[in-house]
Order: sequence, then C-alpha cells, then structure tokens
Amino acid sequence: MISQNTGNVPVVQSQFLGKAITGLGGGCQKLYVIEGNEQYHSGGEEDNKSAIVITNSATGHNKQPFHSSPFEQQQNFYQIQKPPLTNVDQRIEERESLRHSTHRSQRSERLGSHHGNNMQHTATERFGNTDYNNDHIERPNFQGQTRGDSQQQNHIYQDGEDGNHQQQDEGQYIEMQHQIEQNQDVGEADEEPSKMFTFDEHNQQQMVEERQSQRSGGQAQQKQFQGAPSRTQQQQQQQIEGGTSGSMGHLLSVASGRNHSLHLTRDGDVFSYGSGQYSAVGHGGSRGQLHPTVLKPLRDKRIVQIACGEHHSLVLTDKQDIFAWGRGFEGQLGLSKSIEIASTPQYVKSFYGKPVIYIVAGAFYSLAITKDGSIWGWGEAKLGQIGCGKQRDVRLPTKINFDHEQGRNFVQCSAGYGHSAALNDQGMVFTWGFNNYGQLGQYHNMTSWNPRIVDQYQRNIYDEPSQMPPIQKVKCSYFATFLIDINGRPYSTGKAPIGLDNSDNQNNFILINENIDRRIFTDVYTNENSVVLYAPIRVYDVQPKCGPASGNTQVQIFGTGFVNSDKLKVRYSYGDLSQEVTCLYDNNQRCLIAKTPKFEEFEGEKHPSLKFPCNCIISVTMDGIHYSECEEVFKIYSNDIYLTSINPKCGSVVGGTTLTLLINIDEVTAANLYNLTIGFQPKKNSVSSLHQIKKLDKGGNQTNAKSHQSLNESNKSSAAVLTRSALQNYQDQIQNAPNDTLNGEDDNTTTSPGWTCTYANYENGTITCTVPNLSNYDQESLQFNVDVALNGQQFTGKPLQFRYYDIHIERIEPGIGPSEGGTIINIMGAGLYDSASKRVKFQINEYERVVTAQWERKLKCLQCIVPPLTWLFGGVELTEEQLEKIKQTPIRVCLTFNNQEWIEAKEFKYHDCKVERIAYVTGFGQEIADPIEREKLWRAEEPQEKYPDEMPAEEIKKREDEKNKKAQEETEESQTVPKRKGIKIFAFGHNFNLRVKFSHVGTGVSKEVQAFFKNSKKVGCEIPDLGAEVPIGQHLIIVEVSLNGQQYTSSGIQFLYNSVDPNLSEEELKKLDEMEEKNSKKPAPKKK
Repeated sequence: MISQNTGNVPVVQSQFLGKAITGLGGGCQKLYVIEGNEQYHSGGEEDNKSAIVITNSATGHNKQPFHSSPFEQQQNFYQIQKPPLTNVDQRIEERESLRHSTHRSQRSERLGSHHGNNMQHTATERFGNTDYNNDHIERPNFQGQTRGDSQQQNHIYQDGEDGNHQQQDEGQYIEMQHQIEQNQDVGEADEEPSKMFTFDEHNQQQMVEERQSQRSGGQAQQKQFQGAPSRTQQQQQQQIEGGTSGSMGHLLSVASGRNHSLHLTRDGDVFSYGSGQYSAVGHGGSRGQLHPTVLKPLRDKRIVQIACGEHHSLVLTDKQDIFAWGRGFEGQLGLSKSIEIASTPQYVKSFYGKPVIYIVAGAFYSLAITKDGSIWGWGEAKLGQIGCGKQRDVRLPTKINFDHEQGRNFVQCSAGYGHSAALNDQGMVFTWGFNNYGQLGQYHNMTSWNPRIVDQYQRNIYDEPSQMPPIQKVKCSYFATFLIDINGRPYSTGKAPIGLDNSDNQNNFILINENIDRRIFTDVYTNENSVVLYAPIRVYDVQPKCGPASGNTQVQIFGTGFVNSDKLKVRYSYGDLSQEVTCLYDNNQRCLIAKTPKFEEFEGEKHPSLKFPCNCIISVTMDGIHYSECEEVFKIYSNDIYLTSINPKCGSVVGGTTLTLLINIDEVTAANLYNLTIGFQPKKNSVSSLHQIKKLDKGGNQTNAKSHQSLNESNKSSAAVLTRSALQNYQDQIQNAPNDTLNGEDDNTTTSPGWTCTYANYENGTITCTVPNLSNYDQESLQFNVDVALNGQQFTGKPLQFRYYDIHIERIEPGIGPSEGGTIINIMGAGLYDSASKRVKFQINEYERVVTAQWERKLKCLQCIVPPLTWLFGGVELTEEQLEKIKQTPIRVCLTFNNQEWIEAKEFKYHDCKVERIAYVTGFGQEIADPIEREKLWRAEEPQEKYPDEMPAEEIKKREDEKNKKAQEETEESQTVPKRKGIKIFAFGHNFNLRVKFSHVGTGVSKEVQAFFKNSKKVGCEIPDLGAEVPIGQHLIIVEVSLNGQQYTSSGIQFLYNSVDPNLSEEELKKLDEMEEKNSKKPAPKKK
C-alpha cells in the first residue's frame, strides 16, 4: 500500500505484511485498509487475497499512522471451505495458459465488459473474486451466539489528518466522538465504546427478513429482540445515531468525503457516519452520525459501488441506477437544476434508460460510465474537469464528447479536484481539466477543456523514450494522476510527491521504480494528497528449481510481502498429493528457507502411481490460512539419475582440465537443470584419505570456502542464486527449528566436508565442467570421487573415479640425439604414474609431433622414442640451411596424462656428428712422469686452434695446407699400419660429444668405449679388445661416434686393427709394437 502526502519514495507498510487485505478506500484526508480474516484456499492469481502494503510518504508512519478504527466490531463471516486439490499438472497448465495465452484477451475482456455482473469492480477487479463459489460456503448456526463468540472479523485501518479546519467543520460531532472515546457520559463503564453494534441471532435474523421484505416489495414483520442491549445502551445508541443500526457483515469498500464516510457491505447495504453538514451522511436533516448506521432509504436496494466527494455522495445499485445526496451547490448531485442539497439518497433521473456501470466523485463534481461505454459528467466545471468546454458548472449529467477514434468503450474513470482521467477497453488513457502541476501527463501545464489521449510513448526519468504497455488502472488524487499497466507497474504524473525520488512536479507519466522491488501491483487508491498502491503477496522464485524424490533439498523461496511469523509454512503439491513443512524466514535476503519432504513416501507409504519426474507447486503462508503459489514450478526428479562415464580420468591439482561426463538422465529433468554442479571428494578408502578430509575441513571448512570461490569464478553471471555460504549460514537456525524443518543432515551435499565443487553445463546427454583447483591435498591420496548435483546442492550418491596429479619433471635422459630420430629418452621426475593416455609432444616453433609413451616400472619414468626432425614439420620440406638453423634451437618436450594438459619437461636437442678420419696417438704425455697427471691430460679438453685476427691470409693458407697434409698422412697410417688393443687414437670430425663404437664387419663384433671430448672436432679414446671372436691378424674396423650412447654416426671411417694373441705378455706386446713401427718406416717398394 502506498499512501502519500509528504514523502516521495515508496515505503513498505510493515503492519500489513502477511495479512489478507480485501479492500482499500478513503477520500479527501483519509485512507482505509480492509483486512479480512476469512479462511479460504488460495489456488491461483485470481483468488489470492493476501497482500503487502507499501506507502509513498510519511502517511501510515510517523505523524499519522494507520490504526484500528474505533468502530471495529465482531462480524458475520461465512466459513469458506478449501476446494478439493486438483491435479498439479492441470493447475500448472491452466495457470500458464492464463498467464501467456489468454492474458491480454482476458484483461481486455475484463476491462471492456459493460455487463452487470462486473459491477463489483471495487473488489473483483482489484482484489480478485469476492463472490465465493456457493458450493464451498457454509452458513454457521448462530443460535445462542453472543458478541464474543464470532472468531472471524473485518478490521478497518484508517489514516487521516486532524486539522483545525476539520474540527471546526465537524463541530459538535467531533466533541461527541471525543466523549465516547473517553467513556464520558456513555452508559456503563465496562462496555467497550468501540464496539457499538453487537451481533446476535435475533437482530441478524430481523435484518435479513427486513431486507428481503423490502426488496421483494413486502413489509417486514416486526419482532421483539431477545437478548437486546440494556435500556441505557438503547437510549444512548438512539441518541447518538438517531436510528437503528445492525451488523455491517462483510465490508466490501469504504469511501470518505471531507467529514463523512460510507461503508459498503458484501450484502449490498450502505452504512454512513460523520458530520451532518450539507446532509452528507444521508439520514435526513443535518444531524451527524458518530457510528456507521445503515441508510434506510437504500435498504430495499442492493448497492454495488459507492463514491464520495467533498460533501456529497453517490451510490450505484445492481439495477444500474444512481442515487445521490449531500451538497449540490455546484450541480454535483445531478438531480435537477434547482436542487442544491439532498438530505437523503435521491434517484438521478437523467440516467433513466441509460444503465450505469461505474461512478466516481470528484471534489465538487461527479462522473459516470454507462453500459455503452460513454462517460457522463455533472457538477463544477470551471476548471475543465467535466470535459465539456469552458463552463461554470453543469447542473445535469451531460455526455462527454471524445474527439478521437479511441474515445469509446470506457471501463474506468477517476476524478480529482479539478482534473479527470478515463480508461477504455484497449488500455488507453484520456485526461482533461486543470493542469497547473502537469497532472494530465500531456507534456505541458495548460488546462485542457476537452479530453485528450495520453501519448503512450512517454519519456522515463532519464529522459529516454519508452512505450507504456496497455493500462489497467487509473486513479486521480487532487493534483496528480496514477496508472498501473497490465504488467503491474505503476506510473505517476503531476504534483509531488508522486513516488519519484525528487520533489519536482512532472507533466508526463514516469515509471515509479523506488522501493518497488519485484512487486506486481493490482490496484491504486488515492485521497487528497496521498496514494496507496496494492500488491498481493507474490512468490516469484524458488532456488534451487529442482530436487530428488528422496527430498531433503534446502530451498530458498523468494517473493514480496514476506514477514516472519510462527505460522510460516510451505506446502508442496505434486500429483494428487500434498505435504506441508515449517520454514524459516531470512530477514537479510527476505526469503523463506525450507526443506523438501520425501516425495517418494507420503505418511510412510509408497505410491507406485507417482511417476518421476513430476511437477510440484510450492505455496507459502504467513498466517497458516492464506496460501500463495510460487510462479516458478519446482521439478521433482528421479533418484535413478547417475553419471555413467568420465573423460579424462585425471587432471592437475592446478585445475583447469575440461571434464566430460555422460549421464543417465531423462529429457524432462535435463531440460530443467538448475546450477548443475560437479563435486570432487577424496576417496574414503584409506587412512590418508580420512586425514586429508580432516585437513581440508580444518580452520572453518576451507574446502567449502574454496568451493564457493571456484563456483563464482566459473559462473560470474549467476543471478540471485542459492550459494553454499548461504546454505551454511542457516545451519544454526535450522538446528533450532522444528523437526520437520530439517529432516537430518546429508553428508552427500555440496556443503558437506571435503567436497570441492564447480559449476557445469549440460547438452545432449553430456556434462562439461572445469576441474577446480586443489589447494590442500595429500600426495599419497589423490584419488577422488566425482559426483553430480543436478540442483547445485545434492549429489546422486553414485560417483565415478578421478585422479589428481602433481607432476614435476626433473630431467630427460638422454637430452640429445640425431636428427634422424630413434633416440629412446627417459622422462624422470616426481609424481609420475601410469596412465592410459600418456603422450609426449615434441615442438619447435609452430611445428609439433606427438608420440605414445610407455611406463617404465623399474625406473618409474616415462619412455618414448624421439621422432625424426623432419617429422615435426608434417611434410613441409626445408632446405639444408633451414635444417641446420633449426638444429641449433632446443626442442620443447611436453607430456600429458589426459590429452588436455601438457606438462613442461626439459628440453631435447637434435645434434648430428660425423667422423672424417682416424689418427693414432703416439708419444702422448711422455714428458709427464706421473701417470695420474698424464691421464688427466688425456681426458682434458683441447681448445680448437684459432688463428689471430692479424695473421695474414697467406700465412693462414700455409698452415691449413700443412694440417691437411698431416691429416692425410695420419689417415694413410691408420689404414696401413695395424694397431692392437689399448692404443690411443683420435677421431676427427664434426659435433663430437660422448662415445665411440668399434665394429668388425666380418664377424659383427662391436665394442663401445668411453670417449673423451677434446673439442667439437676431436675426441680421444683407446682401441678396445674386440675379443676372441675376431681372428688373430689384421682387420679393418669401422669407427663411429655417438652423442647420446644410443645412436652412432654412419660415416664408415675405418682403420687397420691388429688382433693379437690374448696370451701375449705385456713385454711381448711392446716388442710387437716396435716391430710394426719399424715396418711402417721402411720405404715402399719401387714400382717397375
């Protein structure tokens, strides 16, 4: 409810939260709220009477708060039974059909209908159907009931101003009221003066019979009251009221003038009270009425609508006739050109033959809508409020002409002080009259003497163009106008305050956004300077939106109008069943927290006919009586949904791996997944795993904190959702809640200890997610359970297996190999293990090659064969120059265990060497006596000979020639002079590094020896003993060099090897060497 007179921003009227509001009313300086405590079942939008109230100003708060009316009384209420629960799917289908398919047509039909059955628009249009189905009405037996017996009652709350001018106008009436409230000069002191109208069987029966008799044209039988008030009370009541009063029954609406008010009951009776000035109360003469008193002249008529101006009143009967009384100086009564005051209700003859369906009263004028959709006006016209041009007044009802093609089929109108507004069945608004404050919404401040249509292309508060949807409600205060569109959004224009966060006047309609939240307003009521906006309780969201048939889902229910109460309950309706649980109210998030029951069991019994998945309607109640349904349908899914496969089956503790999971799920559930979550939990099959869970849960549940962080990182766009931290914040509250609020804690939820969670996506039977980072873990237990929570909260309890790994590569052996490939390398490090998807990638620049790896159990490392260098380029041919350049660049080696994440290993280098010649080493280190030092010299590197920069080219050429000549002589010697085992040799070539192999072609015998790197063009080694397999004698032996101990050059360089008797002593071997040396110095025989 929005009441307004001094403030700007809408404020919630908290005293009405959770209460059933059945009507709004008032006028001038008063506002009324009718609260009904009827018991009924709320099955949808049309019969939802629970309401929240928000106010636009200090009205209803500080100086003039809403308070219970002094004429609050016990009432006669019908007992409304709850209709039988229909099938949930049918209700959902009907609700969706009403909301989407026929919303506009039904709205148009409701606005455009001009028949008599729509006459009760004050209640049926604003608050839903108040004529309950007779099949569900029981009239109670009232025999022997006294004033305190009835448990049902209406409360009227009023909000008004008590100024000096009001006291002066009311005169003796105010004094009498004050005396009554102070219990002065009023009968017996123990009687409650605020309850002047007691109810019992006899006066109720008399009222019914009298009403029936008058309406049927007969005469009522007079009966003596039994159990009537005492003589003192009767005399006092007659003195004050000047007549007989009875129970008002169900209040339908209230209207107020400056100093008088009217009450309309559901039975069609009108009660009036207030000052007798201008005979506004309608009881004859100028005597006022302190308490509501039935208007006897209208007892034989059924009234369906009431309206009050400053000092005149109008009523509309079910026969579509208008009666008026009170002040008529300005012609506002419309009775004749001469009548200026009517002390009792008088028929307005101008509408004879013109059925009326709607009436309103301005300050000093009146408007009515006839059955044909035309608008009539009469009364004061000097401000243009009648819409018939420039006139001082219009004494009789006159039809208003609308110079627009849409100016027809009107269904609503409203009157302020000097301006008016009307609404047609197409949702278009026309305004006319006084416009000094921009209350017409026409983008100017000039008075309009004739109606003009309001442009639906309005500009918002930011001066941006926007189109208003069709309008369903229009209401005028004295100097402002308010609208509600078909979507339930309010607009305003005119003199501030008009619900905007400023005090400026507006001359065009602007959407009211302040403090509106997500409320959908259905009615607006105004008085002189205030406005009330009415919005029913709205339950617009539930999170999560699905849960398993096993129940125990913790849900958050969001809506407007919620209030904390000891009668809070949530009802779950599914299939033909319904269960209720208690719930908690969260004041911070303004939502309800509840657990779902076990849907698969109802009162301990299985229901085989209940098939899952199925729809569930959630309804909430603040008072245990009135229920409001949630707009979002909750889905109950089967317990037989589970993951069937996972790929990959491992990932890094750093996270980031894209996980693909297949799931056994039905299409209906798959289409309604909410916050799909994948959880990771250490397997509980070892002591280390249990220790890990305790470690993870230490210090305020670090795992869940991390879980919440990873969820936010993977889904930053998530709207208001049920977060894990929110779930945990309610654990303390839930522990103290009633037993049915929480059906025991579940260790298999996203908030349970040890779980690390991440959001996931679903498409065509496949779930994908990103593996979260594992911040705290035990190296000895990296096996995890992986499960899915379809609602972001509860896991299926049927997990798959996943392994985290934490790998650190230490080295690659060997780290060098020939460009022709074939090198077997061992990748060693910490955390390595055997995986089904082991791969090694060799990459250089944009080129790469992936090979399969093997697990070496003994070394606990990975092995693979290095591919040829040319394979890396995938068929791209490179020149020799390009290849040589690439060989100078280290190759990047990476490995993967899941075909996604590549772990950086050490570098590998392609390196080719070539043997060009062999030279025997003679006299090496003879000048060094110490054999250890001599061996060190043999193993030491030798720098390559470099020529000084200043050396002439001729000198360089001379030295090169000498070196070439020496190299040729050494080569000839190695091929002609045999050498035995143990003789040192030099192998000359390019890019040497590690080992030398000696091979005998004839026998296939080969020996490898350690070579000593002298420089990049020279290595040294000893000739090995090739063994007895090589016959004694001279043989040519091939010498090749290896850089990595695996692969050797293929140069084919040979030397002459002397295989000697292994039984020769060392002295004999030396003599043999000397003999071979002498032979080598003999000149070669001359050729003939």
